[in-house]
Amino acid sequence: MVSTIIDSDSSPFAQLCRAAMLVEFAIKATWALPTDHSAISKCPALVDQMCDFMFVVDREGSGDKQADYSWIGSQALARSAAFVLLDFFACPEKLSGQAGYVMSPGAKSEDEVCMTNRAMVMTKELAYQTHSLVQKLIPSMDTDELSSSYFSQISPHILDLVYSALATFYWFAAEEGNGAYQHHIYDMRQFLGSMGSRWRLANEYLGLVGYHDSNNRAEFLT
Repeated sequence: MVSTIIDSDSSPFAQLCRAAMLVEFAIKATWALPTDHSAISKCPALVDQMCDFMFVVDREGSGDKQADYSWIGSQALARSAAFVLLDFFACPEKLSGQAGYVMSPGAKSEDEVCMTNRAMVMTKELAYQTHSLVQKLIPSMDTDELSSSYFSQISPHILDLVYSALATFYWFAAEEGNGAYQHHIYDMRQFLGSMGSRWRLANEYLGLVGYHDSNNRAEFLT
């Protein structure tokens, strides 16, 4: 059961394992959504569980006055799990029954409408939270005294989260105008570029950014 994984008195590694369980729950939920309409009604509770867990690990991670990067892994994985699940609901298409949006009364169930509204708000909030985390990490990357061990302290699990948040900012930039999110996008790209010196996966994610940038998407796909 999902409700058994919250524990506010655990080590960073134990919480990392619990965050990995949330990723598993999110993946299984997305597998079930296209064929099992009842799975939609279970998603709000799973999202609540993710929010509760994020609150716990964020509180634990902010408790130490000295820089402690041991909580970044669980913080990032929990948010990545939320992105995986919410992505299914952020699109206005209906999920139940056949794929595609149907222009008729009741095309989307009440559960689907509620989750879509929640997904739109929460997806943007997760992106902002990720940007705030990146802003805390970037200054240390820019110092001349930076040692290679600094990058080793930052969990590579943050890379998937940053990519998801970056894709979200590109999405809203295309919808609302690039100017409003330009500095968020710049910071995210800078972070991935810097992390690429330690984790090659960061460069892979940075290479995929072109797909989400509406200014060069056509060129990227050719």
